Amino acid sequence: MLSNLSRLLTYLTGLLYTILGFLLFFLPEQFAPAFAWKVTPFMTMTIGGWCIGNAWLAWITARRWQWSVVYSALLYLWLFGVGELLVLFNFRDKLVLAHPIAWLYLLILVVNAITAVVGFIDWIRIRPKLASSNREFSTAQSTATIAFVLFVGFLGLYGSNAQIGVPGTNGGIFPEVMSLFTLRSFAVFYLSLTIGALPLIWERNLHQEVGFSDRLVRVRWGGARIQDRYRWAAWQGRIRVLNGTIHRFGGHGFEHLEESCWREGTTDIGFRSDTYGDADSVEIDIGNLAAARIVIEGRIDSYIKVGDPLQRNPFAHAPDFHWEVSGAELLAKDGLRLDLGGTELFIAVERLTEQALPVDVSGVVEVEPVNGPLGFRPVYFHGRERGDQKVWSSAQFVTFVWE
Repeated sequence: MLSNLSRLLTYLTGLLYTILGFLLFFLPEQFAPAFAWKVTPFMTMTIGGWCIGNAWLAWITARRWQWSVVYSALLYLWLFGVGELLVLFNFRDKLVLAHPIAWLYLLILVVNAITAVVGFIDWIRIRPKLASSNREFSTAQSTATIAFVLFVGFLGLYGSNAQIGVPGTNGGIFPEVMSLFTLRSFAVFYLSLTIGALPLIWERNLHQEVGFSDRLVRVRWGGARIQDRYRWAAWQGRIRVLNGTIHRFGGHGFEHLEESCWREGTTDIGFRSDTYGDADSVEIDIGNLAAARIVIEGRIDSYIKVGDPLQRNPFAHAPDFHWEVSGAELLAKDGLRLDLGGTELFIAVERLTEQALPVDVSGVVEVEPVNGPLGFRPVYFHGRERGDQKVWSSAQFVTFVWE
């Protein structure tokens, strides 16, 4: 994940948005005349609503702080801060900084933009893993996301190009007459939401595309304890299938003979492996999956620098784990995940396909024509194989130029 400095700045951004959001949303009549530019109380209240939403999003993002879970939210927050600051610069002749509320708005955007720059530099330097969550969208969710991107993206592009006199400024869309300053601010908000949601459309799960099986599942675990050369997590546990039949199983991702999985009686599969940031897994063919319960339990140990190497050295923040998943819930959601802290420690239960996966994959990705905070958009592709071997493409740095 990104650095602690980036996380602290995200917390600070959330705190500042909380203060401003509550002032503007609950006291619009008092602060509308003193805002950074000419707005009505209704517009002031709307801007306060953005800020409250940003505050919640920044707080929950900093609290979770796992790239595969929060990258879309961070992308939105970064683009929003930088974009709104650019709007202030473009309309600086209409900017009025005569009241503390106006200065607070400017301060928040500066802090937000600094957070974006620090986070982007962290991303370039660390390159955190993107596609480890395996939270697949259902067809309905994907359709809703695409509809959201198209509709909100249209509003953003319209607000970015509309001029005085069009319906967007004369109450045809927003129920009040709106200046270009306000319209451009709205447009940045909509475009940031659109771009933040786009990566959720780009993710592909080949198992889902060719059709999930009603009986094949994969239990996957991975991550590391800390960011250090002694970072690995030593996993030892058991997978128990209740009210279902284990027809066959097999392990994947194991690096040597000491890492393995084995049968323990009628209902249990034992496993042991070390993960250094990678993931290992057991694939299981389960009869009566819809009515079954899957129990995953065990312990996470760590490297012993001092002391008896034969004794256990439990990972302090998650020494033991116990997770129960129903087959019905798995069939409904296609994939479930439990985060265990550390450096992206997790357990996931995922549906698989019985069909042969394609050897060649092709498709088209449409990149929104908006440059990032540093003047370009880096685009790269990531894929994960059955045994958690990974491949990344080199980044394609795309710069959009308008004549």
